[in-house]
This record gives sequence, structure tokens and C-alpha cells, in this order.
Amino acid sequence: MIELKEQFTDENKKKRKKKRIAVVLRSLLLLGFFLTLNIFAWFIYVTKVDTTFDLQVASWEVIFSNNGTDVRDLTIQLDILPGMEEYEYEIAITNSSDVAATIEFDVYDATLFGQPMYASTTTNSEKKRILQYDYPFSIELLTPTTEIGKLQQGSFTAKINWEYENNNYYKVLDPYNFDDSLTYYVKNGTTYVVDNDVTSENYATKKANLYLQKDDVDSYIGQRCGSYTKSTGKRCLQVTGRLSAQQIAQ
Repeated sequence: MIELKEQFTDENKKKRKKKRIAVVLRSLLLLGFFLTLNIFAWFIYVTKVDTTFDLQVASWEVIFSNNGTDVRDLTIQLDILPGMEEYEYEIAITNSSDVAATIEFDVYDATLFGQPMYASTTTNSEKKRILQYDYPFSIELLTPTTEIGKLQQGSFTAKINWEYENNNYYKVLDPYNFDDSLTYYVKNGTTYVVDNDVTSENYATKKANLYLQKDDVDSYIGQRCGSYTKSTGKRCLQVTGRLSAQQIAQ
């Protein structure tokens, strides 16, 4: 009992009081430190959340139309003859976007009396060149040569023309079969020489180097187109493709 009384002397009470004050002060300091950290973290969080970015997403809309009807895929089916009236089909292009655009026409398929007019590995640009220049008739697939600016208009035009007379020679192409009524030529430098040795047996091996005069190839295609249409009920010439637009980087 004497020891318990000694623990609660005035001196001991003062020491205990100082310890309590020290503990309270340390607690307050720690509390202040943690409050400071939380406030700083909250400030960073709020700052990040309140940060804004001024991003403007460009609109993108290019419209292809003919006589008010939306059209993107094109199919041309014609019976063709030498001296025919020029065929023309136009598709209006409206760029309603906020960015400029370039236009491309991809040729999917082209057949003459049901036969491919080029090899399956031919590139799109080469297909267009063949269709425009390698046959006695010309198929032009004309997209705008320059970009169409934002909110501007342009057009795509398909033209087919078969000039009646010229003095050209035309390469014998895959759709043509052997015809013993035709005169075949080979090219020797800048001149064309008759090849009298072409037969149905060697035609396939010689074909890649043979040419026909304009009048002969005109007659051959015209007659064969007529026979094909009569026997199948289908048009002699068919070209299919699709228009597309590409954004021009700003």
C-alpha cells in the first residue's frame, strides 16, 4: 500500500501529465502530416480530373450519287459495235467532310463475250490502261485528277467509245480465239509483217506475239459479240467496280 501511495505523489503526477502532453503533441503532429499528404494527393487528383483537352474530331462523309440515287458500286453491261455512239455514265461526288479527299475507282471485273480482259494478277492501274488502250474500243474510267476539298464537289465518269476507223494494229489478247479468216501479224521493229504460218495448232504458242489490223479486229469482235449475245442473252461487254474515298492527312 505504501508503494501505491508513492506512485501518485505530486511529482509523479507532473511527470505523467508531461508524458500525456507529449503524446498529444506527437499525435497532433502526425495528424497534421497525414492531413497534408491527403490534401496534396487530393489536389493532384482534382488537378488531373479538371484538365481538359481541346480535341476536334473531323467529320467524314463523301457521297456518290447519280440522279439523286446513292451509288458506289458500278456495273456496266453493253452490246458494243464499231462506230457506236459514245456511252457515258457519270456519278456526282460530294465531299461533305471537314477534310479533303482523293477518289479511286477499283476495277473488280471486266469481260468481253464472257472472257476476262486481263490476267488475274493485273494491278488496278494496269487494268485501267488495258481497258483504255489495248482494245479497238476505249473504256475510260475517269476519277478527279486532283483532290476534292472539304465541302467541294467532283465527278467520276465512265466513257466507252469505239472509233470506226484508224490505221492501228492491236495485240491479240486472251479473249480472242483463232480465226482462219483473219490475217495475223508480228511486229518487226516499228513495222508489222504478215505471219502466214499461224494455225489452230500453233495459235496458242504464237498468240502472245500476234497482232491484228483495226478492220480485222473490229469485224472479229463485232461478229463474236453478236453471236455471244444471241446464244446467251447476256451483254457482250461487262465492267464492274467500286468507288472509294480516302482522307488526305491534315
